[in-house]
Amino acid sequence: MSVLNSVPARFIRHLANGLAGAGVVLLMGFAVATLLDGSSRSLFNNPIDIVRDLGGMIVGVSLASFIPLAFLERANIEVTFIDGIVPPQVGRLLALFAAFVTLAFMTVFAWQFLQNARNFQAAGEVTPMLGYPRAPFWFVIDGLLWIAVVVQFVVVLELLGDTRRERRPSPLPDHTAD
Repeated sequence: MSVLNSVPARFIRHLANGLAGAGVVLLMGFAVATLLDGSSRSLFNNPIDIVRDLGGMIVGVSLASFIPLAFLERANIEVTFIDGIVPPQVGRLLALFAAFVTLAFMTVFAWQFLQNARNFQAAGEVTPMLGYPRAPFWFVIDGLLWIAVVVQFVVVLELLGDTRRERRPSPLPDHTAD
């Protein structure tokens, strides 16, 4: 059975889809808020301060919410020109290596975001206009990055399974030449 068809992996797929959907809603909400802010500025000379104060952090949360689904769908950039040159097994091993490097990089990246969020919290960083704390947004982004790490781990397991299945000889004799 494929790793991506197991019950935990189906949960991860639903979670990744749900997070991406929430990211779309958040981004659309921010777009509407930006339009309202622009209208309020031009019509009433009165900006909506919360839009400018929290906008960057809301966009950061929204964008981070797409990363788990992008990893699950393997929507990252791939160099596939080598596939026609090397045997399929080598291509699968290279894909596995690239997925593992992505996992390692994302783990370090999420760890650094956690340190950054802790620093924001310890320093008491707040937004410039309304004084909202910044650390909660960084912790949310970091949580989304850790979810992406788990998703990428599942992808690595799936690719590892694909690589191992291809190396095993079939227990049934091949009668296609008959």
